[in-house]
Amino acid sequence: MPNTADKNKLVFPNLCRYKNEIDFVDKLITIYSTISMKKDQQLRKFEREVLSYYMRFGYSSETKKRITEELGKSADTITQANFYLKKKGYLTDSNTNMSKKRLAKDLQDIKDNFIDGEKKILAIGFKRKQ
Repeated sequence: MPNTADKNKLVFPNLCRYKNEIDFVDKLITIYSTISMKKDQQLRKFEREVLSYYMRFGYSSETKKRITEELGKSADTITQANFYLKKKGYLTDSNTNMSKKRLAKDLQDIKDNFIDGEKKILAIGFKRKQ
């Protein structure tokens, strides 16, 4: 276990400022995508927007209607985004209904802790690839 002097060398604090909840969720998704996903799993703009709605409001038909109304996209476009979000690993099939989706476990944990919860500090560790 590192002593106090070593801990000062291990931690570099950096404040991430955000304008509103939408910007906060977008930053969380971007950080997660960048550090956890491969290059071919990175999100396109509309996929990130759709995922932001699911992170804030949950995956439901009401959320899809909201996306349609607020972003002016068709249901088919949202279905296509959902297909790619699942293919890239951001969404998974529901245990009870294969036509329904849910957030991947890591994203659900982020939602529970940072969006629905009170946590505002995210620790990121760096490890060299082997």
